[in-house]
Amino acid sequence: MSRLGVAPTPRGIPRWKLLEGLPEGTPRVEYSNMEELHSVIEAQAGECYRDNTCSPFLIVLGIPDTVLEEFDSIYQDKGPRVSANIHEKTLIIETMVGHSHERLTQRIGRHVTEMLLQMGIRKELGELGAGRDETQGLVYVKEPDLSWVLDGEQWPTLVLEVGWSEKAEKLASDAHGWLETEGSATEVVITAKLDQDCAHIDFAVWELASEPARTTRSYRKSAQQTQRVEVSRKGGDITASSSLVVSFKKIFRREPAADQEGDLIFTKERLIDIAEWAWAEVGSELADYEQAG
Repeated sequence: MSRLGVAPTPRGIPRWKLLEGLPEGTPRVEYSNMEELHSVIEAQAGECYRDNTCSPFLIVLGIPDTVLEEFDSIYQDKGPRVSANIHEKTLIIETMVGHSHERLTQRIGRHVTEMLLQMGIRKELGELGAGRDETQGLVYVKEPDLSWVLDGEQWPTLVLEVGWSEKAEKLASDAHGWLETEGSATEVVITAKLDQDCAHIDFAVWELASEPARTTRSYRKSAQQTQRVEVSRKGGDITASSSLVVSFKKIFRREPAADQEGDLIFTKERLIDIAEWAWAEVGSELADYEQAG
């Protein structure tokens, strides 16, 4: 299921690279027909269930303009997540999502819901889950892990992207895509990168900021990482380097109107709870985090 959105203000040229940061060894296939692609997706997912070192992503080249309609005709609303640039005839399919990835996503979503309920404004900013978003012209097609949209609008102002097997560079590229692509109305992106080998999660907040264009005196909007918080376990203790703050004004496009309204604050305690939930099934298999240097 897709949602089409138009940005309220012009954005810059996106620094979104569809293939950036994918795991090494991610397979590539040429598109022939949807039935054959479905078989390849199922085989890739099965291999990843048996071998957790396998890349869950699949790169599909030479896709037709109708690929999303064909994909939806087979999977309806229950298919694997996709990203695409139809103009470049390239599609990325995430054939499966690991338990830690899902648990981290769910816990972050729960904390956002709790904060909105405490402010009495949950209905004003609704959780959309992983519904597909498409810019006009289908240059940017993406399904987030979670997203939140203002009542009466179609495009999310707040997006969550979680990474497990992919590199941090992919999450950064995704943030640039959400924030910079013409046709997007996203104001804030939260990224969360799970370490596969040790008990460590890297959280970040990305927002639009104005920077001068190189050839003119004008300014263009570009994505900037404005916050970064590390949560890690060492010697049995879990610590968070700081809290994480999501701007109320940006995601609601208005100032707080009541005493109970304000920024969404992921305190250290909240972030530790999120990490504990994500590690619940695999925590004993993860080494303690040893900071480099």
